This record gives sequence, structure tokens and C-alpha cells, in this order.
Amino acid sequence: MIHFRAVSVAAAALIGLAVSTVGFMDTASATPSHWQPLHEEGSEVIEDICPGVNVFWEIVADTTWRYVTRSNDGVPLYEEHVHDNEVYTNLANGESVTVLGTRIEHPLSVTFNGDGTLTYLYNHTGKSVMYAEDGTVVARLFTGGIRLEKTFDYAGTPTDPSDDHLVRLNAPNGLQTTGRHFGPDIPTGFCTALVQAIG
Repeated sequence: MIHFRAVSVAAAALIGLAVSTVGFMDTASATPSHWQPLHEEGSEVIEDICPGVNVFWEIVADTTWRYVTRSNDGVPLYEEHVHDNEVYTNLANGESVTVLGTRIEHPLSVTFNGDGTLTYLYNHTGKSVMYAEDGTVVARLFTGGIRLEKTFDYAGTPTDPSDDHLVRLNAPNGLQTTGRHFGPDIPTGFCTALVQAIG
């Protein structure tokens, strides 16, 4: 999911996957600081999601989001609460797993870089659990938090997020978390669990 300044890092991103954008939330201007609902659904075939595994990926995401301003510069800060339901079906055998995730993305600061871009620092916390078809837990993929930096070209209008363009997404401390996750690192843990369940 890409929400202009939000650029939500979905459960897929937390476990190191590179997947296409499902949808866009277009905002003509910064929204007042009351929570807004958003329901999104999407699907696509992902080849070699893990070595030798091709899947049909489906996602349903329910989000509440808002923009808030906390300083005199008037720059809107995006925050969100999200519940994701992802299904990965192995195209070779029809077997599937479901990954349920929740996340909260909270803005910490915004920096003017002096080159027409802004960098936002976010605290991103949540959890992600993979379930087999019979409902048993395959893996607890992620629990904890990471810091994310998102840099946008603000197109000359820093107080209007509708025309922003993402130029860089960075985890300053890597994908190390303040909690726990499955496997020695997040991407390997996901593939280990997925292949074990449906590979």
C-alpha cells in the first residue's frame, strides 16, 4: 500500500518482500486530525517469492489514518493503525498460508533537507503471525518495532501531501527490531516458514 506521504510498510515489507503497490489513497490536501477509515483489497502473482516458490498473493487491509500538525511549519504528519490479512497460495500445489498482521505507524519528526525534499522519521510497531490452513501457528514472524525514514520530493508544496513523490525509504538501524522475530533475520524467517508450510 502506498499512501503518498504515508507509504505504509505493510507486513510484506516487514518480512523483506518486494511486492507491487496495491492501491493509492488520494488526498487533495492534508486531512484534519480526525481518524478516517480505509478498506483496500488486492492480489497478484509473485514469482520466486522465495527460491523456487511462486504464489498467488491476496491482501485485505483495513486502516484508520489521519494527518496531524504539531509545529509552526504546518507540515502534515501522517499516522495510521492497520490490520492486514494476507493469503499466500503456492501455484504448484494449491496449498496456502495466511499471515495476519497489525501495525501502528507514528510520526516522530520531519526534516527539511534543503533540496526540495522532506524526511519523516516514523516509529513502526506491530506483529505478524503466519497460520496454516488448519489454523495452527506456523511462525510468529515479527513482534516489536523499527524506525523508518521516508524521504519525499514535496513538489514545492510542503503542506500539501497530495503531490508528494517518494524518493527513498530507509531503516536507519536496518531491520533489527525492539521485539522478536522468527529466524536469524526477517526475510530468511519468512521463507523458512513459508517453504515449511506450503513449499
